[in-house]
Amino acid sequence: MLAGRGGGFSFSIIRFVELLRIIQQQLAQLQFCEREYAVGSDLAITHGPLLGALQVLLNDPQLFVQIRRLTGCREIGRFVGRVYRMAPAEVTTLSGTMIL
Repeated sequence: MLAGRGGGFSFSIIRFVELLRIIQQQLAQLQFCEREYAVGSDLAITHGPLLGALQVLLNDPQLFVQIRRLTGCREIGRFVGRVYRMAPAEVTTLSGTMIL
């Protein structure tokens, strides 16, 4: 996604879109497991090659350099995240039930 050019980096939207397409295809084939929390629930991927690949991609030191350059934030040590889906929630209001 980031290509070196004269000591800097330039973003390649074409590579980014290709990567998103591959990720979407992989996500469509995965089994999500329901997880319950005190404040709700979600459907998560708990293991597998896509999750591992995302962890590697999102922990790229050059990505951190570019994020710091763009945002001015302090040093980033690592990214720890999860891939999940949230089911629509029903909320009862005075006027009826809404699906969020």
